[in-house]
Amino acid sequence: AEEPPVAHQRQPAPPPPMSHRIRAYAGQPDNTAIVDIYLAASTIATPFLGAEFLEREQSNIVDVYLPHTQTWVWEAEGGNIRGFVGIIKGGEGEADEVGGLFVDPAAQRHGIGRALLDHVRQVGTKDLEVEVFEGNAIGRAFYARYGFREQLKSFTHELTGHTVLRLRAQP
Repeated sequence: AEEPPVAHQRQPAPPPPMSHRIRAYAGQPDNTAIVDIYLAASTIATPFLGAEFLEREQSNIVDVYLPHTQTWVWEAEGGNIRGFVGIIKGGEGEADEVGGLFVDPAAQRHGIGRALLDHVRQVGTKDLEVEVFEGNAIGRAFYARYGFREQLKSFTHELTGHTVLRLRAQP
């Protein structure tokens, strides 16, 4: 005997929204989480850069990049940082630049990157530019979904020899 057709297959429920807050970077107490997220996300998205380059960049994040950006962190309930974005403020009439946007790989595809960029726009940044390695398919796909378009020239990254694309998003 044939089984009757199923009228409606129940789909699994999406995961419940995580309780979180987006807050300003707090300095040294945030550094370990930020560096760990950078390394984990970069190892997956840009493995072509090599472990040696990524490890060298860890100290640059703390010593060079964070002091020169306005950085926001996405913090889950319990204080766990799951992502961060650093913004380099543009001059008068210039777009601001996403200096770095990284989300813990275990928390990717849950809206954290989008929430961070939305927050940046809510606090005053409208036009945004970003540089992304051409070989970073994960980052390029994310930025395309957010509305970034390749409008500016590409160039070769001096330290790695890889092509970098400059993208722009407008409100």
